[in-house]
Amino acid sequence: RSALLSLKDAASLSVRLRTPAMVEPPVPVQDVVELAERFLKHGTGYYSPVDPDLLSDDFVFRAALIGPLNKADYCYTMTTLQVYAGYPDLQPNAFAFTIDPADPFRCWFFTRATGTFTQPWNPFGQKLSALTLQPTGAAARLPTEAFSITFTPEGKVKYLTVGYVADRWEASMPDAHRSNTGGFGAVLGLFYAAGQQQLAKAALNANGRAVGNWLSNNLDKSLAKTRSNAEDLPPWYRE
Repeated sequence: RSALLSLKDAASLSVRLRTPAMVEPPVPVQDVVELAERFLKHGTGYYSPVDPDLLSDDFVFRAALIGPLNKADYCYTMTTLQVYAGYPDLQPNAFAFTIDPADPFRCWFFTRATGTFTQPWNPFGQKLSALTLQPTGAAARLPTEAFSITFTPEGKVKYLTVGYVADRWEASMPDAHRSNTGGFGAVLGLFYAAGQQQLAKAALNANGRAVGNWLSNNLDKSLAKTRSNAEDLPPWYRE
């Protein structure tokens, strides 16, 4: 009998040795909502200058029309747009922060941005400074937009999605809070508020965005991109 028990024990041990140990999925060690709020305040490149140190090396940005952009292209594009320069009081007015039940590193929330066009704004780059937009004092009230930020276990931003307008017309909103940017969100909404409605509408044209990217890749690298080259995106990203 002892010999039989020994055989059973040996078989059990063999199974345990062949069975890989269960690996628990990583859990955020920092408060993801707090990380999202900090990034909105200090590093997006939209409400304040971009902070590359808050972005992971394999970072990707995606909006409804713009993107995907890798870290280098995103930082350059946001530095060129310098939205915060023309709208120095721009605020996200973010609310409804929630953690994605399928991804504890991803925080979803809404914004309803407001700002006033009080300073000269050149979103076209230094070579086109002659096209600088002059302030009009216009108050921009952007529509409700859905955002998400996905963090690495180290607390850096890996994936940023922005500008997905939830309700273009906000018909039920009180007039004092209702959007006045023609249903446009993000940078296009600010162009609209600045009196550049045609520029905002032109950005909807996929062919126009493709031409801009071709010029950036082949003729003038100082032009901001609206989409990174596929080979320059990190391997994890796919559409």
